[in-house]
Amino acid sequence: MKKGFTVIETLLFVAASGTILLVISLFLSLLISARVKGQTISEVEHTGAHIIQSITQSLRNADSVQVPAKGVSGSSLSFTTPVPEKNPSVVDMSGTSLRITEGAQSSLPLSSDRVIVSQLTFTNLGEVSTPDSIRIQFTLSHANPGAKNEYEYSKTFYATASLRK
Repeated sequence: MKKGFTVIETLLFVAASGTILLVISLFLSLLISARVKGQTISEVEHTGAHIIQSITQSLRNADSVQVPAKGVSGSSLSFTTPVPEKNPSVVDMSGTSLRITEGAQSSLPLSSDRVIVSQLTFTNLGEVSTPDSIRIQFTLSHANPGAKNEYEYSKTFYATASLRK
């Protein structure tokens, strides 16, 4: 009986080991890609929900809407609040970011630099004798400078908020 490995046995062992390592590497690569994709989706969903919540809460507490007028759509929203220092409050875009400006204060971003805001539309659904009701619509896309599939995600958000008065 011979001791040690033959050349054929050694080649088979190396080939089997290499195949196993390749499969494990591919599996780990897919796992990491899926994790990044999940984080991308979460980022867009969380940011969109935050923007919707911020704008609708501000509108519900507003005294009146100046822009857009009843029955009109536009890409910016201007309203007055019960707090004079915050008047007028304006929600609009700056490049691919969404921001709010309250009175003479500096603009505050509502979106991060990791998402791109597009197709922002505010529609005033109110009628002459009814309180203003604003429909908000915008699309958020995850920033993807490298054009990688795991960072590719976009969603359109909708909400409607009516003034309490």
